Amino acid sequence: MNAPRPWGAAMTEPGLPPLGADERFAIVGATIIDGTGAPPIPRGTVLIQHGQIVAAGPADEVPLPAGLATIDASGMTVLPGMMDLHAHLCFAPNLVDPLVAADEDPFAPDGYLALWGARHARILLEHGFTTVRDAFAWSGRRTSLALRDAINDGAVPGPSMVCAGYAGMTGTEVDMRMPPNVPRPYGFVADGPWPLRQRVRECVREGYEWIKTFTSGGRVVGGQEEDTWFVSHTLAEMAAIVDEAHRFGIGVMAHASTRDAVRLAVDAGVDTVEHGWPLDDELIAAMLAKGIALVPTISTYSARGFLRDGVHAPLRIRAERQYLSRAQSFRRAYEAGVIIGHGTDAYPPTPSMGAAETAFELAMCVAHGMRPMDAIVSATGGAARILGIAARVGTLQPGKAADVVAVAGDPLTDPSALETEVMIVVKGGEVAFDRRPSIQFRTPAMMLGEN
Repeated sequence: MNAPRPWGAAMTEPGLPPLGADERFAIVGATIIDGTGAPPIPRGTVLIQHGQIVAAGPADEVPLPAGLATIDASGMTVLPGMMDLHAHLCFAPNLVDPLVAADEDPFAPDGYLALWGARHARILLEHGFTTVRDAFAWSGRRTSLALRDAINDGAVPGPSMVCAGYAGMTGTEVDMRMPPNVPRPYGFVADGPWPLRQRVRECVREGYEWIKTFTSGGRVVGGQEEDTWFVSHTLAEMAAIVDEAHRFGIGVMAHASTRDAVRLAVDAGVDTVEHGWPLDDELIAAMLAKGIALVPTISTYSARGFLRDGVHAPLRIRAERQYLSRAQSFRRAYEAGVIIGHGTDAYPPTPSMGAAETAFELAMCVAHGMRPMDAIVSATGGAARILGIAARVGTLQPGKAADVVAVAGDPLTDPSALETEVMIVVKGGEVAFDRRPSIQFRTPAMMLGEN
């Protein structure tokens, strides 16, 4: 459910139908991967009406009325819109030296950051990502909420956003990254179980749908992340955050990058462990027992991220060490049956991947032992279950939102197709992007984008 607008009902531009207008059409001729993990369906048809999936299956089982508009996706693979469970849309890139680990500028205007967020959102949607969980801004900005509402109201194109608000003690990594002389926004830090419960309640009031916290942290000095880490929060504090969030029906994601930090997050009962390394058999067993998902973000420390050419030597050396640990932990967790969610941690002020490279994380997971179908599920039906929105999106099943992507080729044999071969993107039943050489299908949303 979209958050209510404090300034009143959303407006529709005169002369244009509202988003989700009564469009009925079908995508035909493609292989269907429905996001459940079921075998692909060759020569399938996806029927869409009122922004929802009406049917998806073999062509001979999905009859189409005469004269129905169709999109010919022959030779392509159709799958649900993909999801990134760890994104930072409203960060501005480091335009001074992109090869260091810079901090967010705490004095950058909110409008400036929101405009960068709108740019990143459009790129994500164009590359097949129709839902993202935004993991908040370092300095307590509320720009992600503004961007979410602008996307929902049709002001800018982008994926549906599930926004996480921050709750944390004095001295988390987030707090340590801000200069000590910069005043913290109201509610930015809270110490002790009851103040942290209050912070969770404030996040709910502000419209956040998840809570982001940290059980490990480091600091940045001179553009280089130090290779020193500490544990954030007591167990009583973490348990308070989790309990209060769950009382409101929202989840908790915890940044955890040491063994003790993962142990703390798991003991507190968080819903997802972000990064999650190093993992051993004891931690993996505890995650399995509690149904806690792992969002590994291994591509951040790959050759597309901190290991790219030119990255400053101290950061690169540290990244090499982290990359190996992250990859090994991911593989151990996956092989043991831990729930895996697709997330990138693309963070523009650092030498991480760009929004257009988001699906590279899936190829990295496959390279480290994940079955291609499981990788796709981790970004579609599985991701929706983690977010608690599987009743609405994530699979190509009747009644679900028509978030659909068509890619050239077969991502089960070549996962890179999910990054480089996205041809058609449908969000909520509206064709948002169509890269086919000859476009023979138009919707009001597409025509609006051409103006």
